[in-house]
Amino acid sequence: MANATMTLIASQVLASTSSSVTFSSIPQTYTDLCFKISARDSGGGYAGSMSITFNGDSSTNYSVTRLYEIAGSVNITSTTNATSIVASAYPGNTATASSFGVDDFYIPNYTSTGSRQILDFSASENSSTTLNLLNFGAGLYRGTSAITSVTFNAAANFAQYSSFYLYGIKNS
Repeated sequence: MANATMTLIASQVLASTSSSVTFSSIPQTYTDLCFKISARDSGGGYAGSMSITFNGDSSTNYSVTRLYEIAGSVNITSTTNATSIVASAYPGNTATASSFGVDDFYIPNYTSTGSRQILDFSASENSSTTLNLLNFGAGLYRGTSAITSVTFNAAANFAQYSSFYLYGIKNS
């Protein structure tokens, strides 16, 4: 992307646990969207996960293929006609203390009314060998409206201090 600019649109840093984070009224003046996330699960266990929906749409308009590493093994999953995009895993309560997973979601051409791609890359630090350490995902959203809101849903709860940043990317 030659001469692309990246502008912070909105951010949310959680003051307490939350089951979801929503960005609404996303301006339609950018070319692409990029989310930068640092998250931890507040529930028990070594890992949590999140799912994503667009425009409050919970119909079967989502597909995703994930390539991830867990305990030294590489795994591939593929889901079509899902009600959300299941994305990354991040540390849970029994993971290394105070560790947060990082996640980047990229949505090119989000103002389109046709199918939109979603790219996901995440990594989590943990001393346990049973946590997803790397996750690569490619998704598709088949809703017929431009994306104006995005909701991240935790499998349990996002921990306090989990942070979510939304950037708009504009080609000049």
